[in-house]
Amino acid sequence: MNRKVLLLMAASQAALFGGTGAASAQTTPVAAQTTPANATDTQSSSELPDIVVTAQRQSETLQRAAASVSVRSGSDLLAAGKFALSAILEDVPGVSGGAAATPTGMAGSSSGNDSPAAGLTIRGIPSNSGVGGSATSIATSAAIYVDGIYNGVGSSYDIDRVEILRGPQGTLYGRSATTGVVVIKTRDPALGIVEGNIAAEAGNYDLEHYYGAVNVPLVSDVIALRVSGNYYSRDGYDTHDVDKGELGYRGGAMRSTDFRAKMLIAPTSTFSVLLGVAGQNNKIYSSGNSMNLQADGTYDKLYGDVGPGTNKFRQYWAEFNLDLGGANLVYIPAFRTWTSSALNYGRVPAIGLAVDQDISTPKDEFMTHELRLASQQGGKLKWQIGALYYQNDLRSIVKATDGYSGALLYNSDVAKKTTAAGVFGEATYALADTTRLHAGLRYDYTKVAVDQTYTANLNLCCGGPLGSTTYGYPEILQTQTLSGQEGKRTYRNVTYKVRLEHDLSPETSSMR
Repeated sequence: MNRKVLLLMAASQAALFGGTGAASAQTTPVAAQTTPANATDTQSSSELPDIVVTAQRQSETLQRAAASVSVRSGSDLLAAGKFALSAILEDVPGVSGGAAATPTGMAGSSSGNDSPAAGLTIRGIPSNSGVGGSATSIATSAAIYVDGIYNGVGSSYDIDRVEILRGPQGTLYGRSATTGVVVIKTRDPALGIVEGNIAAEAGNYDLEHYYGAVNVPLVSDVIALRVSGNYYSRDGYDTHDVDKGELGYRGGAMRSTDFRAKMLIAPTSTFSVLLGVAGQNNKIYSSGNSMNLQADGTYDKLYGDVGPGTNKFRQYWAEFNLDLGGANLVYIPAFRTWTSSALNYGRVPAIGLAVDQDISTPKDEFMTHELRLASQQGGKLKWQIGALYYQNDLRSIVKATDGYSGALLYNSDVAKKTTAAGVFGEATYALADTTRLHAGLRYDYTKVAVDQTYTANLNLCCGGPLGSTTYGYPEILQTQTLSGQEGKRTYRNVTYKVRLEHDLSPETSSMR
């Protein structure tokens, strides 16, 4: 195995322009606050530091959280050179995968996927996949929230913290949190200070990776702006003996360019507004290889055509925070788009099978609105209630032709609109200092409307043989449609949970 050469230059939490002494104002709690070992004379040297988490949408120590929670700080991830979601989650118990490169999970495809959580598996339960390589905007089994936005953009750079909750979280989060949720909080603008950080990485397979962020105050103690960017490029691992080019690039190569800008406006101590825009441009190349089983039980690797694919994310959002005195009100509207175009090649030379698949998603728009009201810290009763509105408007086109004859195999044109609304809430009441009763409830409504036209070639068995220029000819095409009431489905669901919590010792000593 080739050894990777890593060059990392970072100034995490340090100023590019000096001045780190000023305190930074945050709209959210710091993820991993720790108590220094010498903070008090009475603290035992063997006592574990407090790690404050907010994955359950309230500030609590990790040791006392009555849930299976894991936390990773952004500074630790930067120091370890972990910039991909799969790398960020690789040492989290019960969690595997990350942002899927393809709807079907095939590493050799170049199509991409509109759902960052499509490749995420928690406790061994994977998400469903789109049929035929299409991007179908399915409801995944696990959810990823970036800056409070379901399936948000920009989850791998300028991170403040990552928190993972295993198990159903539907009474805490608005959508698709059946097996768990990954909560990613990127760094917010800091009022009154100038700071930034940079990182560079290089390695074999022509790896190039650059990351940077800068924070600047626009109006002292009132308005601040933070801009960050990330660039990643590498050759493929499936080497081809051809010159580089649009179709001769090494199989599996990829290039990604990300950007994000966040502006914090805090006119008073009780009200703040966060405005954000983020984007991601991806270029992916299919692997272009196939494996043939030989008579002696060994595999022969053959190189074929490499298919290019591009996809693009854009996201616009805001976060309004209002302190009402006895409760906190949060409203997060967001709009996200995704477009893609890709060409994949499938080859099985042993039987003459060749499929060219053209995948296009000209429209894929998401709109979400989330409103939450939560009690403040203190008192025996802690509660929070919320509502989520979700809408997705998608069109996906998949066309497959024979790689030798060019005959149509099938063509699928799908327009799908998904509308969902849900209300959820949780409450915890302290029966005693060490005993608490916790309950949660959720109701959701989902409506899916599909309009599909599917055309298939019925002459794939009676024309020329596989591998010939006459295969599939003459074309005998049959078209079927799905629309109207036949293409509509409505789902209603109620979920709940009740648990009794009891502290067996004054200080919980287990770490998750």
